[in-house]
Amino acid sequence: MATAIPSAAGGVSHLSQVLLRMGVPFDLVAAKPGVRRPVSAGAWQNLRDHVELDCLLLSIAKLGWLVAQGKDCLRLEPAIVGLIEGFLRRRPDHSLSNELRTYSNRLQQELASGFDIAA
Repeated sequence: MATAIPSAAGGVSHLSQVLLRMGVPFDLVAAKPGVRRPVSAGAWQNLRDHVELDCLLLSIAKLGWLVAQGKDCLRLEPAIVGLIEGFLRRRPDHSLSNELRTYSNRLQQELASGFDIAA
């Protein structure tokens, strides 16, 4: 996906750039880089949070790619909401659960306002 979206410098885009262009909140993307080798139980928890968030963000980017490729019967915002809500059901204590909830709520409000306009 990154190779299909050129960066500002003309090379390939980093996953973070792609996610920001898709409207993923900066606070979620900013938490992506920088992992240290864990030496304590708390550090292991931080590593787990980092890896889980990275997988979720990659899944969101993959959804964006599938939608951009014209995948039948796939709508981006509802699919992202489904991913986030499923993630939060399994990991309600994730260190960025508040940010994820805010992002999901924002997408749901955008969807609801679209239905109001259509009605």
